[in-house]
Amino acid sequence: MEQLNSLFGHEQVDGIVVGEIPAISLIHKELSELALRHRLPMLAPVRFAADDGVLLAYGPDLPELFRLAGGYVAKILNGAKPAELPMQQPTKVELIVNLKTADAIGTPISRQFLLRADAVIH
Repeated sequence: MEQLNSLFGHEQVDGIVVGEIPAISLIHKELSELALRHRLPMLAPVRFAADDGVLLAYGPDLPELFRLAGGYVAKILNGAKPAELPMQQPTKVELIVNLKTADAIGTPISRQFLLRADAVIH
């Protein structure tokens, strides 16, 4: 985390985008605190990151992904061959806006954008 913190002093950084779920699950709190300290917007792919201070979360609905995975497990336990199962993709994505963070970093969020959000954290 120190390497990231020192980067902000040397480079022009306009925001942080975290693109994969395993990475954000390991360090999302530290990254969101760092972004907040430097007044930077941060986008992450999972809802819990917005709950912990990330400005925007946009990504698949995790409970839906777990249900899909459970369906695969059931099919495999019933004798299906994993290589023969069809590829499935999430059918629902969520947009979560954290207005507390937006206020803290001085980033205005339009009413039209908020109306498109699945959830708004006040």
